[in-house]
Amino acid sequence: MAEVDKVAMFRAAVQGVRRCLEIAKEPPAQIDMLCKELLKVVEGDNAEDTLMRFRKSYKRVLDQGEPSDIYFNAVLKAVDRARSEADAELWVMSSVNEQLIRRSGVH
Repeated sequence: MAEVDKVAMFRAAVQGVRRCLEIAKEPPAQIDMLCKELLKVVEGDNAEDTLMRFRKSYKRVLDQGEPSDIYFNAVLKAVDRARSEADAELWVMSSVNEQLIRRSGVH
């Protein structure tokens, strides 16, 4: 089986975040700002290394007891679990939905 391109999965996952925010009717400027900030993680020549460092630093933040971000969580899980770009985008949408339901207490 071919190795999954983690950078491509990350970019596709960010598109899933964009879609979630559009569905939630967040202001377009806010959506653009968040997605651009997320995509900065994979800019430049060493995108895969930068992504790996970002993942490690985010895990350290969580290990220190900081609250998790549903979008960061969903993107990073999608990068680990998705097998295609479309799968990554859908994985984020599903994960965000699940986390929102869990936080609202609806079962």
